[in-house]
Amino acid sequence: MDSATLTRLESGNLSDIKSILHFFLQRHAQTFSFSELNQDDRRKKLWSILFKHLNNPSLGDCHEDCLACLRILSRDKCNLDSLMNSQWIETLLLKAGLRTSENHMEAAAYNDFAVVIESLKVLSNLLFQSPQAQAICCKNGTADGIIQRLRLYSDHQLPHMVKFFDMKVLFLLTALSPDIRPRVRDNLHGLIYLMEILDLILKQGTTGGPMGIVLHEEQVLLSCEVLKVLFNLTVRGNLRPEDEDDSLSLRLVEILREYLLCTTLPLSFLDSFYSNIINLLTNLSGSVLKHLVVIDNSQAPNMDAIAVILNFLDNRLDQKQGSLTESIMPAITVLLECSRSSREVRKYVRQIVLPPLRDTHTRPEEGNTLRNKLCSLLTSPHSHLKDLVAEFLFALCKENVERMIKYTGFGNAAGLFANRGLLLNTHKNSNNSSDSENSETEEYEQSKKDINPVTGYVEPKRPNPLAGMSEEQKEFEAMQLVSMMDKLTREGVIQPCRIGEDGRPQAVEHILQLQEDLPKQQMQNH
Repeated sequence: MDSATLTRLESGNLSDIKSILHFFLQRHAQTFSFSELNQDDRRKKLWSILFKHLNNPSLGDCHEDCLACLRILSRDKCNLDSLMNSQWIETLLLKAGLRTSENHMEAAAYNDFAVVIESLKVLSNLLFQSPQAQAICCKNGTADGIIQRLRLYSDHQLPHMVKFFDMKVLFLLTALSPDIRPRVRDNLHGLIYLMEILDLILKQGTTGGPMGIVLHEEQVLLSCEVLKVLFNLTVRGNLRPEDEDDSLSLRLVEILREYLLCTTLPLSFLDSFYSNIINLLTNLSGSVLKHLVVIDNSQAPNMDAIAVILNFLDNRLDQKQGSLTESIMPAITVLLECSRSSREVRKYVRQIVLPPLRDTHTRPEEGNTLRNKLCSLLTSPHSHLKDLVAEFLFALCKENVERMIKYTGFGNAAGLFANRGLLLNTHKNSNNSSDSENSETEEYEQSKKDINPVTGYVEPKRPNPLAGMSEEQKEFEAMQLVSMMDKLTREGVIQPCRIGEDGRPQAVEHILQLQEDLPKQQMQNH
């Protein structure tokens, strides 16, 4: 936009202003950078003119277009912090209806919802792009206005997009400015009000069919934004110790259980929907999570919610896009906490993840079962993921070393055993198991003596590579192997270790130390 156009935009009549704004919007609908505005201070002039018009009631007919232009301009981060000031943010809050007095808190009080929505979009962009805007909004009552408007969400006159961008603004504010979380959670009672919105969305869902409660597109989108705000407010470290088991946390788990049993239309939303629910569950302790299981009419534990999380995990393990670590760790974390806090949950999850072993001729990490997929992660280069999966499987094994080796193979579980100092106790039960959980299948009993405990399966017979060699040839090959190991050690590629008295690996200075300690190591393992 050149200087002449800026002059016309500033001093022209309403028709000129609307014409210039419409041309700008059409031309720059997909523009994200405005380098030409860096000349002659045009960027600041354009922003100033647009806010000047927004503060002029006689130009109300062009306010939506002014805000749409600001929405596009706010995509460009260049000099945005230097432009921001509390007066402009205050104008946006007024236009967004977040400065409405309590006496006028009803949907009908808003003059133009299109202006409200565009204002919220501008605020969203500014919060995402500008630390200065974040700092201003933390102090000027932006969150107060949104929490106050929550009471209107049952009013059908209030459009979905207003609610959606309310939550988007609140999410960005609580995500990017952690200091405001205690105020929203405690002073403004954000947890209570946001849980009431989740309850309201559930009541608006379709019921009566074979699929249970069905949430439609707008309900799913809004509930996901609410769940993300709740995640920010309950993230570990934000809750006081006494909050862990209070009625609010219990009520939140009850609501999230109901959400896990919902379905979505379209079904393509279901994965993201469940993901937001499970992410929020990771913020809660096991003592609260165990209430995902309820007692049904037959007095049996109802594991439907746990089954949904297991199915979600299984589906995520099959997905190839994105980061697998971020994709599945929340689900494994929730299942681990639930299994540790509830014997019934652990037994149920174990039957799904580690059912009685029948296939003994396939590597634990190969195949399409949930056990196979998880075992394949035990050697993942992502240490956090690898360790979490190992802890999860070990918990399902009741921290029984022999059972862990049975289902994963010693090689896959070696990292866990090393971390826990269990390398000297691999032939001892660290936790006696009940008879009902220690039963063996006929297939496993028949193959048990042939299973290689390191790889965890019956290996196919292979020809002896030393067959036909003379003693001299065997000695030559052995020395070649020693030479290669010595070279790898000297170059720092490998580090020989022995098992210390604490059951953890300890580095040795020379490979011959392994030979010196061999009799001692063998005795400790018998």
